[in-house]
Amino acid sequence: MLFHAYPGESLDELVGSVMSNGTRPTAVFCENWRVCQSVIKAASELDISVPKDLSLVGYGQNILEITDPVPVTAYVPNSTEIGKAAVRLLLRIVDGEEAPDEPIMIPGHIVKGASVLPLNRPSPPG
Repeated sequence: MLFHAYPGESLDELVGSVMSNGTRPTAVFCENWRVCQSVIKAASELDISVPKDLSLVGYGQNILEITDPVPVTAYVPNSTEIGKAAVRLLLRIVDGEEAPDEPIMIPGHIVKGASVLPLNRPSPPG
């Protein structure tokens, strides 16, 4: 499921509603540190344990600053390469070229925290 707060809508209220209505999520991917903080706050208020009851992954370098109740696992984009690609694209546009239609792919990396509950998978036979 995907949820998005509208301008002026309380992120804390939205997350609290999602976490307490009907089928509660067992894992959440947060688009930024603000969403991550709201999920942690709602989980605490609802007595939901991270990672025992809820696995949590965030996006971005700032997620790594979140260490309470546990260090949060994060996907961290390569900001240096994003900046370089943006400058190259801007220079092309300034030189009169059209922006490319295809996406520019820049990999990042996972920084493992303690906010994801490992799945116990059976060992393959043999």
